[in-house]
Amino acid sequence: MEDVTKLTEKLNVLIPELEKTHSEMKSAIDGAKGHGELSGKMDKLNTDFVTLTTRIDDVKGIEKRISELETQAEHSVEHNAQAGVKPDKHMNAAADWFKCAGKESRMKPETREFIASPEFRALTETVTTQGGFLLPPQMEAEILKPVTQVSPVRRLASIRQLPMGMEYITNKRSSTPTVYRGTEISDATATSSAYGQMKIPITPITAKTLISNKMLSDIALIQSEIREDISEQFAYKEGYDFVLGNGVNEPYGFVTGAGTDSAKYFATVTSATDDALDKTDPGLLMAQLKSEYWAGSTLVMNQATLITFLNLAATYGIFYWQQNMTQGLPGTIWGIPWATMPDMAAVANGALAMGLVNFKKAYRIIDWAGMEVIVDPYTGGDFQTYFKFRIWNGGQIIQPEAGKLLAIQ
Repeated sequence: MEDVTKLTEKLNVLIPELEKTHSEMKSAIDGAKGHGELSGKMDKLNTDFVTLTTRIDDVKGIEKRISELETQAEHSVEHNAQAGVKPDKHMNAAADWFKCAGKESRMKPETREFIASPEFRALTETVTTQGGFLLPPQMEAEILKPVTQVSPVRRLASIRQLPMGMEYITNKRSSTPTVYRGTEISDATATSSAYGQMKIPITPITAKTLISNKMLSDIALIQSEIREDISEQFAYKEGYDFVLGNGVNEPYGFVTGAGTDSAKYFATVTSATDDALDKTDPGLLMAQLKSEYWAGSTLVMNQATLITFLNLAATYGIFYWQQNMTQGLPGTIWGIPWATMPDMAAVANGALAMGLVNFKKAYRIIDWAGMEVIVDPYTGGDFQTYFKFRIWNGGQIIQPEAGKLLAIQ
């Protein structure tokens, strides 16, 4: 690149050339004897004019950039003076460091002082305590997250998916005809089956999160991460509701109302011992659950209860419940698979700590298809964006006799 002095000289030469060119254009027009000769002169002069104008613009741009760099250099000199930085001293120390191949025993005292300075550390790329703290950080694409434990009712239950806005109503038999045995001529009393309708309410789960626009630009795929996080929290919320929901603007959980109304809720079975689990408790649940429901049933409890139960051992140290050691097969108790429900109660007096449920028969989940997502960059304040999410679902026991819960006495 040409230096500033030469560029300035050329600029001073270009301006008279430009004025001369304009004069030649005027003279050519005034002295033209024919249309063809005039057109040729005009084309040449126009080309020269464009060339000279472009060179002038280039020179002006270079001068502007040089002026900016000179201003930055002046600020840097002022900053160094205020901070006590001595460039010559540091340059000499750096040269001595290179000559000594980095061996401190050969260095001058001022070089060893330079090694401990922030300026030297900024020039290094080592991973030691003296190195590289001003190197640009590397942004990992991975976002570290803790695990969210979710009650897996959705995985076990029956699910119906409906179009947005449609209600779910099903028919249910509430009683059956009574049959009689009699003589050849006796007449039976008239009875009939009774049927009713069951409606499962569908309610929304909503979430609204505010993210700065800087974060949106700094982290790749942050929008997909936000959706993943919201979906995870939706799963946690609905899992909790499917276990303990009270039916008020949320699903009826399968633990709700247990032991009260056998036509709507699961019946309870009292544990074999007080304030503790016993090895026979799963058998008590199986004894009360109709055998037709055994196939497809799952023993459910929280993680602490499961570990306590699996640790039950006889006096000679053999565990009562030996788990299947074959890879890929689920753990079972009396041939019935188990699943952990983190939202179920721990073992305590009166707690419903374990259940035996055929969820496919007993519990139904209703979903309205899809998740509603609104991205709102306007109402969150300056340089912030709201992400608003909503899903709709409901859940309810549809066959109370298909599940039993263990009540600790």
